[in-house]
Amino acid sequence: MKSYVHIGKKSWWSGEMTTLCGMKFPKGKSEEVTFHWGLCPACKAAKKRGAKL
Repeated sequence: MKSYVHIGKKSWWSGEMTTLCGMKFPKGKSEEVTFHWGLCPACKAAKKRGAKL
């Protein structure tokens, strides 16, 4: 299973992380992965389209 680095924004209020590709990580769960294979392809595509968080 490959792990990717996502482009995301952490909610200051709840601590939840929302990524450009639409994934949501509950508070404390967005930093568990320690080995990454590169930037998430879906996040890269969303950034190229001009998506905002």
